[in-house]
Amino acid sequence: MLIEILGLVFSMVLGTIGHFLYDLSNKNKLIGFLFAKDESTFEHIKLGVTPILLWTIIELLTFNFNSLFFAKFISILVFSFLLLVFYYGYKLILHKNIMFLDISIFYVCLTIAYYVSIKLLCFYSTGIILNFIGFIGLFAIIFTYFKFNKKKPNCFIFNK
Repeated sequence: MLIEILGLVFSMVLGTIGHFLYDLSNKNKLIGFLFAKDESTFEHIKLGVTPILLWTIIELLTFNFNSLFFAKFISILVFSFLLLVFYYGYKLILHKNIMFLDISIFYVCLTIAYYVSIKLLCFYSTGIILNFIGFIGLFAIIFTYFKFNKKKPNCFIFNK
């Protein structure tokens, strides 16, 4: 589906640019809310989640997908989970960070997330209940942004 491929490219470009926006914006609070403020894993997850959320708004205003909220909620969960597994998995094995692997993992996780989104949008009708769950899930993700931008819990994904 072309719109999802465009979304993938949009997310890859915006996520990549978003890595640098906070410093380039003189530490603008809105930019810090949406994109990475530091090198923690949580902040890097935001680099993929924010573009997916923004693309969801574009799709909501442009297309009539009956399972859009559920598809995007699941794709965000897939992106976030895979990013954590791949990143900490290779760090566990290699005991160091490799920037090329970090960047590659980001792009692979986004690609898989959009693949899941395509499958859910094109091949499955999730129904109103699952779509409502997706809608609530997306708001929970946005709430998490607010909560963890104000005060980060003492957890390994929030540490630099």
